[in-house]
Amino acid sequence: AKLCSLVIDLLIELREHHTVSLNKNTIKKRNFEAIKSTIKYIRANYHRKLSLDELSHNAAMDKYSLAREFKKLTGKTPVQYINIYRCKKAAEQIGDGSTVSDAARMCGFTNMSFFTKTFRKYLGKYPSDCK
Repeated sequence: AKLCSLVIDLLIELREHHTVSLNKNTIKKRNFEAIKSTIKYIRANYHRKLSLDELSHNAAMDKYSLAREFKKLTGKTPVQYINIYRCKKAAEQIGDGSTVSDAARMCGFTNMSFFTKTFRKYLGKYPSDCK
């Protein structure tokens, strides 16, 4: 019993005097910075395959926290954000004279059917309408 009491006293001492408490504002700011960093990373790497594991590693967060905070701050999941950004970039490229298939490929889409379906879902028109 005496040993248990000493261990508890030690744990209390450690907690009260040797740990850093994070307040909610610090956590919110850190999460905001991580999501901002993730968005920058997506924009720099949208043309290649991106995974939630890769994004979470880049943001130094676990993937579940990243997904939750990303949705909370942007209103979209990371996958939705990536696909919307890719579609917008593809629309720009098609408008600049690229073919639909070239624009899709350059923006990270490997399946034309998925590209067309995704493009229509997020931009409300077909890729060929951007010419």
